[in-house]
Amino acid sequence: AAVKALLAAGLQDGAYTKVGHNVNYFGWTRLLLWLGLPQDVVRGTLDTIIMVRAAYSGIKRDLYTTGTLCTDVPSWKAAEDDRKIARNPRSMRELAVYGFTDVAVNIRSLPRLIRRVEAKGQWPSVSLDFDTQVIARECHLIGIKVDQRRRAELEKGYRAAVDAQLDAITDLVGASVNARSNQQLAELFY
Repeated sequence: AAVKALLAAGLQDGAYTKVGHNVNYFGWTRLLLWLGLPQDVVRGTLDTIIMVRAAYSGIKRDLYTTGTLCTDVPSWKAAEDDRKIARNPRSMRELAVYGFTDVAVNIRSLPRLIRRVEAKGQWPSVSLDFDTQVIARECHLIGIKVDQRRRAELEKGYRAAVDAQLDAITDLVGASVNARSNQQLAELFY
C-alpha cells in the first residue's frame, strides 16, 4: 500500500515530467488502472521510444539500443552467462538493479534525445506520435480493440510500397543507397 501511495503521489505531481520507454500506450494504462488513477494524469509524458524514432530513424528503438547510443551505461540486459535478466533473474536484487538501470538509461538518454529531436526539427512529429498514443490508449480503455490481422495486412502493404520506392531510388542512382542515411543522401545530392 505504501508503494502504491508513493507512486500515485509522484505521478500526480505536475512539477515533474514523466519519462518512460514505450510507456504511452499500455505501460501507463496498466499502471494507472492498478493505482486507481485517471488516465489524464500522465498527459505530457515523454516517451523515449517515440523520441528515438524521430532522432535516429532506421534503427532499432529498444531501450538497449537507446542506452548504447545515448549513454555510457555498460550492458545490463543480460548477465555474464547470457541469461536475460528480466525473464530469468537469479535474485530480487538482480532484478531490482536491472529495473533501476532501465530507469537510469531513460533519464540519462533524455538530454541527448531532446537535442537531437530539436536539431532535426522533429518536435511536430514527436508531438503527433504522443497524441496518437493517447488516443490509442483511450480507445483501448473504452473497449475499442485493434484488428491486429488487418493492421498487419496494412503494415505489410505499406512496407512493400516503401520497399518499392527504395528500389526505384536504387535503380535511379545505379547503386545501392540507404535512403534513410542522411550521410549517403548528402553524398549523393551534394
